[in-house]
Amino acid sequence: MLTIWENVTVNLDYHVEYEKHWYSAPYVLVHVELEARVTANTVELYHRGNRVASHARQHIRMLSQFTSHKSPMGGMFVSRPVTARRAARPV
Repeated sequence: MLTIWENVTVNLDYHVEYEKHWYSAPYVLVHVELEARVTANTVELYHRGNRVASHARQHIRMLSQFTSHKSPMGGMFVSRPVTARRAARPV
């Protein structure tokens, strides 16, 4: 397979879509257009010529399939232990 370059845009959930699969990108790039470099085995995301994410390419073609790294999400999905002080806070 040859290398394919495609423009993609980072969605609110920090992912870009390529062939019905979602790959994570750095959260600071939400709504920014990136270039995806796709080979038979990898999907790499570039912003202004700099690689900002790299993933093993998934060939499962379902819209609900995600490939994510925790680090680009800014810690938003990292759970914190429940302490007595946190548990006592009103919701």
